[in-house]
Amino acid sequence: MHRRVAPRGTGFVNNDPQNSHELVLAISYHRLALAAASLQERAVRLNGTVLTAEAVDQLSSLPGTPGAAGAISFVPATISFVVIASAHNRACR
Repeated sequence: MHRRVAPRGTGFVNNDPQNSHELVLAISYHRLALAAASLQERAVRLNGTVLTAEAVDQLSSLPGTPGAAGAISFVPATISFVVIASAHNRACR
């Protein structure tokens, strides 16, 4: 397992098909994680729930799964969006 430390962050792509990776955040966050059973799978899951065409239109309103400061583990072949409301990034205004 590889570990990276970041005081603030907005996302993580684990394109490693076999190994989990970890990110350490100093503050709380909300996470939206996209995953599929395999890279050839037609169904994509968002935080464990299969996405439908109707749900895609509602992605911007999804709150994500809350997490406390500390290590976040990213399973192989996943994309996660990590939202940190208190990051105050100028580029996000």
